[in-house]
Amino acid sequence: MSIPKKFIIRFIAFLVPVILICSPVLYFNLIIDPYCIFRKGFGDSQIEPNKRYKKMKYILENPDKFDSFIFGSSRVNFIDPGYIRHAKYYNMTYSSGIPADHYYDIKLMLDNGVNIKNLMIGIDYLSFLENNESHDLLRRKYPVSFLDKIEFYQDYIFYIPDLIFVKRALTKEITTDRSKVFTKGILVYPDKDSVITNSKQQFTVNNKFSYPTSLRNVNPDIDKALNEISKLVTIAHENHINITFFINPTHHITYLNLRLDDYFYALEELSEITEYYDFSGLNSIAVDNLKFYETSHYTEGVGNLIIAKVFNQPEPAIPDDFGRYVTKANSKEQIAFHSALLNDYFVSTSNYQNSKPPIDLSLYKETHSNPQLSIDKINGLILDTNQQTRTITTPWLKLQGHTVNPICERNSNQIFAKIGKSLFTCEFSRNVTNEHNETNKGTTYYWQVMIPTLKLHEGLNEIRLIEVSDKSKQYAISDPLNLAIYHFKKPVNTNKLTLINGQSRLSIDGINDNMVSEVNVIDDSSPTLFIKGWASDDLNKRSAGGILVNINEKSFLSQIILNRSDVAKFFNNPKLTNAGWGISIPTSALKPGYNTLEFKILDSTISMYYKVNKKIIIDYQVKNETIDLSNMAQLHSDTKFSVDLINGINVFNTKTPVIISNNTIEILGWAVDEIAGRPAEKVIIEIDGKPFNAIYGLNRKDVAAALSNESYLKSGWKCKILSSHLNKGDHTLTLKIIAQGGATYYKIKKQYFFSTI
Repeated sequence: MSIPKKFIIRFIAFLVPVILICSPVLYFNLIIDPYCIFRKGFGDSQIEPNKRYKKMKYILENPDKFDSFIFGSSRVNFIDPGYIRHAKYYNMTYSSGIPADHYYDIKLMLDNGVNIKNLMIGIDYLSFLENNESHDLLRRKYPVSFLDKIEFYQDYIFYIPDLIFVKRALTKEITTDRSKVFTKGILVYPDKDSVITNSKQQFTVNNKFSYPTSLRNVNPDIDKALNEISKLVTIAHENHINITFFINPTHHITYLNLRLDDYFYALEELSEITEYYDFSGLNSIAVDNLKFYETSHYTEGVGNLIIAKVFNQPEPAIPDDFGRYVTKANSKEQIAFHSALLNDYFVSTSNYQNSKPPIDLSLYKETHSNPQLSIDKINGLILDTNQQTRTITTPWLKLQGHTVNPICERNSNQIFAKIGKSLFTCEFSRNVTNEHNETNKGTTYYWQVMIPTLKLHEGLNEIRLIEVSDKSKQYAISDPLNLAIYHFKKPVNTNKLTLINGQSRLSIDGINDNMVSEVNVIDDSSPTLFIKGWASDDLNKRSAGGILVNINEKSFLSQIILNRSDVAKFFNNPKLTNAGWGISIPTSALKPGYNTLEFKILDSTISMYYKVNKKIIIDYQVKNETIDLSNMAQLHSDTKFSVDLINGINVFNTKTPVIISNNTIEILGWAVDEIAGRPAEKVIIEIDGKPFNAIYGLNRKDVAAALSNESYLKSGWKCKILSSHLNKGDHTLTLKIIAQGGATYYKIKKQYFFSTI
C-alpha cells in the first residue's frame, strides 16, 4: 500500500522546523563532539572525553598491540605502564571505574579475541564503600548489541547541554597532555607537576587539602562489591590470566573521613577472596601533600612507587611503611597495622606543650672524637648521602639508625637527636652483631626516634646526633644534616589562645555516623571516634577556624573542613559555606567507661577561642574490661534503689522478661547510699555476672520528693550497653551500688530478666 503524497508533504513540513530547531544541538554534539565519540582523537577542550569507550574501541581494533592491562578509577591514571619492565601493559583507567565495570570490560575484550596475560586491578574506598555504577555520558560503556548501539549514539547525538557546559567545550585551553592516551592509556599533568616542584611550601598548605573526597554519605552493600571482585578473580583463573590487586593510596584527609570500620571489614573480607597489596592507611605517603594533586589523586611519582613494590623493581626507593602484601593469613595483622598508623598520626598531630629538654648538655664536656653514629633512614627511606637537603612535610619525623660502640655498654650511653636547639631522646631497639662495619668487633645497637614536626621550626633545620656517656660525663656530636620542614598544618599553641568574651554557635551532628544522644556508646572494635558538625566565628561573621576537643587532658584539633551550604543559606551568609568540621580521635585516647568531651571554637585567625558550655559523654565499652571491687568491702545492709526502664519498658513490678532486638540496651534507674543519707558514689550493672559502669548523678526530683531528702536529687543513673557484647538468649541483671567514699558497696539481691534476639 503506497503512502499518500499529502501525508508525505505534511510529514516533511513537520520535520523541517524540527531539524532547524535541533540543528545547533546536532552541530554541537556531532561536530564539536565534547565527549569525543565521533572523532578519532581525544579532543582539545576542557571537557573530559569518555575514556572508557574510546580506549575499549582502540583495544578492540588493535587486539594484539598489548598483552597486559591496568584497570581502576582515575587514580590509577598515574601508574605509567612504561615503567613496568615485565610485559606490554596498557592503562584502561577512567573516571569512577569500579570492579563491576572492569568485569564487563575484561569479558568484552576476551570475547573479542584480545589475548590477556596479566591484569593489574586498582581498588579503593570507591570500590568498597561507594560502589555506584555510573551511567552518565562521561563513563558510558562500550555498546555491543545493535539496540545498545542505537541507544548509545542516540544519547550522545540528542543530549541537550547547558550554557556552562557549552562554554567549557568551546574553551581550548586545557592543562592535560592527552598525547599518551593511545600509547600508554594515561593523561599527563605538566602544569600541576611544575607547581609542586617550584612552590612546595605554598602547595602543602593549599586549602584544597582540607576537603575530603568522600563525604561518608553512601550506604553501600560491601558484600556485593566484594562479589564483583570475586567475579574478576574467577574470570582471570578461567582464562589463565595472572591477576594482581592493589589498594590505592588514599590522602589522609579523605581516609580519616571514611567509615573506617566498614573499610577494615572490606579489607579483611577481600583477603578471603584474593591476595593484594595495600598502599592505603596513614603511611608516610598518605600524609604528604606533595605526593597528591588534591585529596583524591596521587602523583605519578607515587604511581612509580607502586610499580616498584608490586614488580620488585629496585628503583625508586620505597618507604618501609608503604605497601604491604596481604593474605588471608596476615589480614588481621594488616588491620592492626592500620590502627597503629592511626594512633601514630594522632599522637603526632595532637597539640603538644613545650617540654623540658631531656638533659642539660652544659653539665657534660664535649669530646673531639667522632661518634660511631649513623642515620640509616628518614621517614622510612634509606638515607641518600648525595642529597644535600631532605624535605619533610609529614606530621612526624621518624629517624632510624645504628651505633657501634665496642667500649661502653648501651645502658651507660644515651643518644639524642639535636634539631635546632631542641633535644629528642632516641630509643634503643634490639642489638645484633655488627653488620655495618666488618672490621669493628663491637656490638651494633639500633635506635629510632619519632618527632612531631609541630615541635620544629618551619624552614631549614640542622640535625645532629649526640652520644652522651653518663660514666665519663662527656658527649660526642656528629656532622650536620639539613632538613627542610614544612608544617603539616598550622600549629595551635593552646597556651597562647585568647578567650573571646562572647558566644558563638557550635553544632554536633553525628558521632560515628549516629545521632548524638545524652550518652553515646562505642566499643573497642572501632579504631576511631569520628565527630562532625558545624561552627561559626560570630565575631568575624564567618566559618570558625577549627574545633579543639579536650578529652582526658589531651587536646585534638579538627582535621576536616566540610561544605555546609545549608548553614550558609539558613543564616544568609555565604562566608559560612565551609562551616562544617570533622574530627577523628583514636579510641586509644579513651578510657573504659565514661569519657567527657569538652569543646572550644577557634576563631578564623586561630589565635582566639570561644568557650563552649556543651559537653558530650562517650561510654567506651571494652569487651574484656574488668572492674575491680577487691579493695572494697561488701555491706550487709540494704539500700534503696530502682531499675525503672529497660529500653523504654517499665520493669518495676514485671516478671516477664523484656525482649530486646535493638543494637543497644538502655537501662535507667536510681540508687542512694541509705547509710550515709546521700547519693551513692557510683552504680555498676551486672549482666550474667559481667560488670558495666553506669553514668551516675542524673537529676531525679521525684526520688528526692518521695524519700523526703533533698540530697537525693542527683541519684539517677543510666547505662547503655551494646548488644554485641552479650550472647543471644536469656540474661539476668542485677546491681552493685558503691557507697560514698568508694570503700564499700551494696550488693543487690533482686534480679531482672531480659532476652536478646
